[in-house]
Amino acid sequence: MSLKGQSSNLKCNREKGSSWNFESKYLLLQAEEHFCNDNIDDAKFIYDKAISSAKTHKWVHEEAIAYELAANFYFNLKEYSISLEYFTAAHEKYQKWGSVYKVTRLYKCIQEKFARFSLQGN
Repeated sequence: MSLKGQSSNLKCNREKGSSWNFESKYLLLQAEEHFCNDNIDDAKFIYDKAISSAKTHKWVHEEAIAYELAANFYFNLKEYSISLEYFTAAHEKYQKWGSVYKVTRLYKCIQEKFARFSLQGN
């Protein structure tokens, strides 16, 4: 199923049922779709809405995922300081959720992505 099809299914489920369960997922898919279509300003706005929705509904794991995807988005835009802030937030949320594997894996990912910046500073 395509990203557009998945997004439509979540939208339908969100409208029929509880936005509490589907809103952050739907927003995250929208943000990713905007990113893929180079709608950068819309993607920025919707990533933040997805993060906010997950936080409001107390879905810590979805908040972590949204922060991580937004961090990769900003990294691809070469907005490294914002990217690092989002990666750090994702790391903290994964810790709060208790996912030791994701915490370790994300820490290594952050080190690899930002290692060249510390080397350039020397």
